[in-house]
Amino acid sequence: GLDLSEEMVSLAKARLPDEPFLFHCGDICQAPFEDGFADVITGSYALRNVPDLEKALQEIYRMLRPGGVAFFLEFVQPPPGVRRFIHHFALHFWGGMVGLLLHGRPSIYRYIPESLSTFPDADSLETIIEKNGFDIRNRQSHFGGMLERIELGKSKS
Repeated sequence: GLDLSEEMVSLAKARLPDEPFLFHCGDICQAPFEDGFADVITGSYALRNVPDLEKALQEIYRMLRPGGVAFFLEFVQPPPGVRRFIHHFALHFWGGMVGLLLHGRPSIYRYIPESLSTFPDADSLETIIEKNGFDIRNRQSHFGGMLERIELGKSKS
């Protein structure tokens, strides 16, 4: 596992103390792993939060062995217009409700639509992913297009 937050790495280690997992505190844009070491790389909401999406994708590609697969669950930025407005409004509302119900703080998840403001829309994201060497093997849309599960492959050649 890799996370920027030492606190998250500590939580992961505490939850899986006897499992055969290694956890590191570090930056996905400068990952401390060898070329081609991973068969599978996964991330939830990871791509949207990196400071340099292309660098992160290059590192993920570097770390995957030929034939490897990367899976991501990510919020999707709709193209500008009414759909984007509705999407962001729903995320503000949903984030407020979930934050209130789970944490007693309606503002806790309201950063999500703001974080999308610099994230590429779905078509641009696909272009960036392919530009960095990946084959998009599968994309599944969820919650009316707000989330996507993206499967990326690294060819064997």
